[in-house]
Amino acid sequence: MGPQFRIVSVTHFFPSRRGGIELVAAAINRRLAGRGYAVAWFASASSDTPEPEAGLSYHPMQSCELIERLAGVPLPLWIGRGIPALWSAIRDCDAVHIHDFIYPGSLLALVFARVHGKTTVLTQHIGEIPYRSKFLAATLSAVNRTVGSLALRCASRVVFISNVVESYFRARIAFQRAPLYLPNGVDTQLFHPVPAAERMAIRTRLGIPENAPVCLFVGRMVEKKGLHLLTPLAARLPGIFWIFVGQGPLRQGLAPSSHVRIFDALPHTDLADLYRAADLLVLPSRGEGFPLVVQEAFACGLPALVSDETAAGCEPVRPLLFELSVTAPDAIDQWQRRLSDLMADRAALDARRGPVAEFASQAWSWDHAVDVYSRLYQGSME
Repeated sequence: MGPQFRIVSVTHFFPSRRGGIELVAAAINRRLAGRGYAVAWFASASSDTPEPEAGLSYHPMQSCELIERLAGVPLPLWIGRGIPALWSAIRDCDAVHIHDFIYPGSLLALVFARVHGKTTVLTQHIGEIPYRSKFLAATLSAVNRTVGSLALRCASRVVFISNVVESYFRARIAFQRAPLYLPNGVDTQLFHPVPAAERMAIRTRLGIPENAPVCLFVGRMVEKKGLHLLTPLAARLPGIFWIFVGQGPLRQGLAPSSHVRIFDALPHTDLADLYRAADLLVLPSRGEGFPLVVQEAFACGLPALVSDETAAGCEPVRPLLFELSVTAPDAIDQWQRRLSDLMADRAALDARRGPVAEFASQAWSWDHAVDVYSRLYQGSME
């Protein structure tokens, strides 16, 4: 590879949005730039678009947020002068890396790459999202069967970050080339465990009661993350100190109290400290494969209670996860009982901290992931 092998990276937002896909793209793009690639990253414009870095440039796209305002689904429509710039960048690049086909900008980039005959790697993070709205669920299913099928077959190579997402699409699409399963990595230099005394010092610094059982939620505050379960659980379990980190349309349904703390987006260093301070990550999400926050939590030694669907997204780690259904008629009662049981035996949770951190350090490597992507860009991996 020459020092200026050029990659166009496409996501729906930049990392300031704090979504998992954008954070994954940031981890990949920065490591690519560090290896001598020239990466041009296109995403929807925001008030805090990142500053250019060595080897990594950012290209904000003007967008229309009509779909999100009407339906609560973040699907920005790119408009304006950025579209010719995207066309030119793809024309002049060596390979295109698109994250998730579902976004209009991703589809636009895929069309441009197809026209210019460019190697296109499509990383698919999300499969079926079981919206409670029958209309939204049916619409997404139809899009996956039609647009999704076409997009995934048009890409040069498809990468799935989750076993459950891979199984979902393999059952519906006849791939011309076998897709790859490649889990995301985790930055173990930033996300790592600390001794118990340091955990308590973090609690003191953050104003978290030293002896309280602490549950942590991290993610976009949207329907698929399970906020409809967590909001009543926080009210039912006042003996637990709850910490919510994230932004989104369901944020207004949460109210801070003596046992509920709410943070907007946090720097990674502060987020890592929250992982270390908490006793349990709680994530009753659906339709998103295997979320990066679970990997980050594990790397810090934090056990996790997740949906059975999320647990299925990474079979090797499943024995170390606590999992429950989120679709059972009495799901809230089941989660309440499990949380009460887990918090009644915090010594057992502490005993799990070492094994989960060890698994993360051994199984999830960004360097390995970027090695694979590098070979895919250059067409040297069959």
